[in-house]
Amino acid sequence: MSIGISSLHTFLAVTTFQPVTMKPTTSFSSLLFSAALAAAQRSEDDLPDTTNPNRQLSNCQNLGCSADNTICSPNADNPGGFQPGIGIAPQILETLSTNLSLTLIDGLESPGFSGGTVGESYEFSDQQLFVGVSGSLEDNDFPRGCLLMLQYYGQTFAPKEGSRDENDDMTTSCNGVVDRFCQADIYDAITSFNNSATSNRTEAERCTALGNHVNAELRGQLCGESRIGGFINVTAGALPSGQSNEADNSRLGEGKCKPVLPAEFNLYKVAEMRQWYFNNPPQDSGKFFGQIFGGRSGFTPVVSVVYGNQDGLTPGEKPEVGFVCMRTFTRDMKAVPDQFGGEGQGTSAATPGVQARSLAALVVTGFAAFFMF
Repeated sequence: MSIGISSLHTFLAVTTFQPVTMKPTTSFSSLLFSAALAAAQRSEDDLPDTTNPNRQLSNCQNLGCSADNTICSPNADNPGGFQPGIGIAPQILETLSTNLSLTLIDGLESPGFSGGTVGESYEFSDQQLFVGVSGSLEDNDFPRGCLLMLQYYGQTFAPKEGSRDENDDMTTSCNGVVDRFCQADIYDAITSFNNSATSNRTEAERCTALGNHVNAELRGQLCGESRIGGFINVTAGALPSGQSNEADNSRLGEGKCKPVLPAEFNLYKVAEMRQWYFNNPPQDSGKFFGQIFGGRSGFTPVVSVVYGNQDGLTPGEKPEVGFVCMRTFTRDMKAVPDQFGGEGQGTSAATPGVQARSLAALVVTGFAAFFMF
């Protein structure tokens, strides 16, 4: 099978990955076997009580208005023809005091370019996560906690082939994206975090520490039945408090024209990740790469970790953990083009700050990940 070696080689020259942590004598196949054995030993009855609401996603079309030159306006200027993506999940996070909404935007800022080692330019876009909170909520009723954004190979998660029907593609279900065993591994990583050790830190610092802890815990795991935990990248942000400033980016619009539902909710920025992609993907092998790399068109799992209201948890109490799989759409509610379908730009993955891997290592890992689907 041709995999576009010249394009792939260029891709690898500028790409970095989080390696799976293992002893030098541990083979990749033994890691697969160990993970499969662990999944088999952990039955459905042993899985933690996490939530994953299956709700319809909304978009700019569901808003009552859109000001000119905002992320949702039809006449907005799109540099280079770049189409931003927007996904809204109204009142998706249920807490003791209120329900929170989520908004995910891909491309709020102008996409950027960085020079490749062989002269090509590589494009990147931002992916920003916002939370919507009722404007009538009292300061003491704001829930305490964190939101974790997940990437796979530095991009969105490609759903497992055949795991979702057409209706699921417009919902927050994590079916085929993050299986229950992977959710359990992430839950274990979250609840093993020593929250008391960060008691003298701000909420933002505490959530950053939690994100770093989950990243470290996933390095040596496959994370359930079908994902390599070492290639999952986690970015964390704190839920807003009554003293937090609302998001003020001019492209978001103002008042009831902001991309949040219900329209009377206030919008707060929580976290941001960066996605990388290049111009010449191996489209002749889209079926192979499309099952590994989600590009911009897949799902972004968001993990909510709620510690209660401003009083926090009692000693020994565990946080409420839930999963919401977000997806973005163009302004007219069409899916962001599939980067391996010939309609959009190709993608390459990058996780900042880690060592580059060799061509041979990626091909072996890529084939292993492919056969796990």
